[in-house]
Amino acid sequence: MAGSAPLNRFFLLTLIGQVVALAVYAAITWMDVRNDAMIQLHYTALTFRSASQTTFAGFESSLDALADQLIDSDGLSDPTKGRAILTKSLGTLPAFTVLSVIAVDGQIRALSEDSHDPLPNLLTNPDTRETFLQALDSKAAVFGEIYYSPFLKRWVFPIRKAVRDENGTVIAVVAGGIDSNAAVNVWRALDAFADQRIWMLRADRGVQNIHPISAADMRRLEGTVLPALAGGFPPQEGPAPLIDWPILEDEIAVTLPFPALSGTIVASMKKSLLVKTWVHRMATGGLGFVFLCVVTAVVFRLAQRSQAVADARREAAEHTLFESGEKYRLLYENVETLVRDRTAELAALVDTLTRTQAELVRSEKLASLGAMVAAVAHEVNTPVGNALVAATTLKDHTRAFATLTASGRISRQAIAAYVATTEEACDLLVRSLEQAGRLVGTFKQVAVDQTNDQRRSFLLDQTIQEVITALKPSFRYRPITVSLDLASAVTMDSFPGSLAQVIGNLVTNAVVHGFDDHDSGEIRIITRSVEAQSVTIGVSDNGRGIAPAILPKIFDPFFTTRLGQGGSGLGLHIVYGIVTKILGGGLTVESVEGEGTRFTLTLPRVAPAEKPVEQPVRPKEALTP
Repeated sequence: MAGSAPLNRFFLLTLIGQVVALAVYAAITWMDVRNDAMIQLHYTALTFRSASQTTFAGFESSLDALADQLIDSDGLSDPTKGRAILTKSLGTLPAFTVLSVIAVDGQIRALSEDSHDPLPNLLTNPDTRETFLQALDSKAAVFGEIYYSPFLKRWVFPIRKAVRDENGTVIAVVAGGIDSNAAVNVWRALDAFADQRIWMLRADRGVQNIHPISAADMRRLEGTVLPALAGGFPPQEGPAPLIDWPILEDEIAVTLPFPALSGTIVASMKKSLLVKTWVHRMATGGLGFVFLCVVTAVVFRLAQRSQAVADARREAAEHTLFESGEKYRLLYENVETLVRDRTAELAALVDTLTRTQAELVRSEKLASLGAMVAAVAHEVNTPVGNALVAATTLKDHTRAFATLTASGRISRQAIAAYVATTEEACDLLVRSLEQAGRLVGTFKQVAVDQTNDQRRSFLLDQTIQEVITALKPSFRYRPITVSLDLASAVTMDSFPGSLAQVIGNLVTNAVVHGFDDHDSGEIRIITRSVEAQSVTIGVSDNGRGIAPAILPKIFDPFFTTRLGQGGSGLGLHIVYGIVTKILGGGLTVESVEGEGTRFTLTLPRVAPAEKPVEQPVRPKEALTP
């Protein structure tokens, strides 16, 4: 069949184009998954560092209170009194496994435990000399490297702080050993990140601590140094790039400096988790490609059947003409039958394509709402997470303050610190929850309007502001600003959900097509009243503009210049249909290539009761000043 060869070639080229588009979509999705993992791991490291700093501040406060008690009881100069105070304080400080008083020459003068051996000198021990000298020179507490104590059968975190007289001269050093398992605030803050692992590395990149991991694994990794990272870690506070983790080959990680412990925090996760996330996104986001392939196959099959029927009938007609004496009469009858049958088949095919197009338009509207849901959910996650961290910190500080109050060892400094921490935590809670409430309220109104497109009275400026607020999270990482110049007190009796869909599609179209990924730009929305019956809405950008050759085609269905890069070719087609058929208005477009594009909507304040007749769109050649 000669007519089938071009049809087969067209189908093959269409299928190849769809496969290439799917491959491009898969690559972009993988890059998005890696970027999300990098942000998530950086947030985990920040959470761990914040919780660690809060916990260590509590340990330092305990040493300050112990130092005040030793000074008041002459426990610094009298070893017997000092040991009695240390032993008593150890019972009220469950986080500490041992307490001691050290003279400025490094000699331990008093210890909270019985020791039949001579007390050591920290200056003569190379393992403790450096951190002891740092404690003498620092006004803050100095933390040593974690070590495993065979005597205590647990991991101990040493902390030392200098005791100064009224003139600021160091008179002694108070030291303690913190049970690593006592830092419950730190580990509790990590419970929400069960699929991730936290590593603490010293300045020489030796393994310092790991969570979660068993004691046996910790002893096995103690002293491990990572020569592959000898060049150091990135010093920036923002998200660091993903790296392959040398200790565990199946994990990736990001790093974060931790100056308080002279080390580095590393947050890692398994690479297989990224693959699972990518597969899940491909399974959900790639449905559109699969649906398009199915539609293409159905249309091709219908066209093939129509071609086969036409060929068979043509051959039968030719054969009949040669065998019958009524050649001309049979020819006329066969041609008439062929035309009638082909017309019916083509009408059925057009009906199928029309239904398919309507289904794609509905899918595009739902996809737009789904993208808005994802963006708002991601935006709400930040204030809710901040509120959770603030509430956890406030609870832990309150518990520590209650313990100090019950023991009768509370000081004015402890009260001031607790009040300051409580006030800061409450401020953070209020700000975070107010921000989350505003985002949820705005999205709720926009989502209700778009899913239940009921006619009602509404303020034009308020509806546009709600739509822009809901859209901003989807391009907040792009250097694009949205400027609003809205006429106030303009009331409309129309369909706010349809209007929100139009504004959202035009703004999204400007972001996707008007600017490159790293271009900065501005989108302006201007509303003006025209007498008392109608309003005009202008949506313009200063992006790349539209070429004159394609300007007349932008409202055609399935026409797009970014196939496989987020464009479906239905956005502006939907806008045109809503403006002319539902809102009863008109739509014009103006563009100068390299300068920008402007869409102007002219809408009646009272939408028509019935669908109006479509008005033609005439693109203009230049931007109106």
